[in-house]
Amino acid sequence: MVALPPKFFKALVSGVVKMNILNDPAITPDFIVDQIFTPNKVSSDDAAGLTAAVAEIVATAAKGNLTVAELEKVLSKKAAFSAEQNDAFLSAWKSDAPKVHAKNVADSDHTPGLVKQAWRVDVTTQSRNASELNEASAIIQLTTGTNGQAAGSFQFEMNRGELSALLGQLNDINDAVQKRAGATKSD
Repeated sequence: MVALPPKFFKALVSGVVKMNILNDPAITPDFIVDQIFTPNKVSSDDAAGLTAAVAEIVATAAKGNLTVAELEKVLSKKAAFSAEQNDAFLSAWKSDAPKVHAKNVADSDHTPGLVKQAWRVDVTTQSRNASELNEASAIIQLTTGTNGQAAGSFQFEMNRGELSALLGQLNDINDAVQKRAGATKSD
């Protein structure tokens, strides 16, 4: 077992989570070695072995969406780390688990939906009818896709009356969803 101080062990766990699960490009194996193992004079073989052991447990915890208590049981069964390192592992997992869960949910949502919306207000400067001049209209662009990846978009224009009618319908939809969910409408 590598005698890595708890502070550095916690940094190792967080680094492995960011590198392997959250896909942070700033965290690389070389970065982990330079920041965690080199200051503690850990050999490259020991560093590779410890990183692999941590990565295996992190992968298990991420895949199973483990709570801190569940992870504690896994760590006690593995008996791969000291008690202080287990505490550091659990501390790191406690702060990283919500991010891992959010990433897993995002990666598993293959339902098409609204990815982005954009809008602007324009004023009519040319029209056959003088009464339409200087009227504000909303230009709305909606982008759809899956897993946050845009697949297509469409753009449309609405005058004040059309926008008001749409907002009324969206409020009706919101009220129905809130009622169905058992929530109360908060203004």
